[in-house]
Amino acid sequence: MRNTLIRRTVTSLALGALSLVSVGCVGYAPVDGTQPAPQLGSEVRAHLSTPQSFPLINLTANNVVQVDGEVVRWEEDRLVLSAWWLRGANGIEHRGIGETVNIPRGFLGSVERKQVSVARTGVLVGVIALLAVLAQASLGGGGGPEGPGGGPPPEQ
Repeated sequence: MRNTLIRRTVTSLALGALSLVSVGCVGYAPVDGTQPAPQLGSEVRAHLSTPQSFPLINLTANNVVQVDGEVVRWEEDRLVLSAWWLRGANGIEHRGIGETVNIPRGFLGSVERKQVSVARTGVLVGVIALLAVLAQASLGGGGGPEGPGGGPPPEQ
């Protein structure tokens, strides 16, 4: 009974760590002139060359230097995002709830596209799987309802 509880706990912790790791393997890669512009719905991070103010539903975010969001439109003269996070030059962050933010091209310093790192994700998944196997082995390995030897208990 105790071993079963420990195994379940270890398994739950490993699965929880795996889900956190999958989120942690996401990063941003620069979008430059050699790649096509991010498509509608792409997740991006826009760095502004000059701090700007953006009206949100319940406040105005001032001195914004970075906007994280989803591409609504990418036009010659502006980038339109559905904003999730706006970061000010002073470090203050404002959570957006999908407000539309228009960034004129003249104020757009650089853009990064959100992407999953397949290599980092694969390595971390492998490490977590190995740790889970080692943890289970250190707790006595197999065993189950029939006892550690498998099969029914010997007759007496």
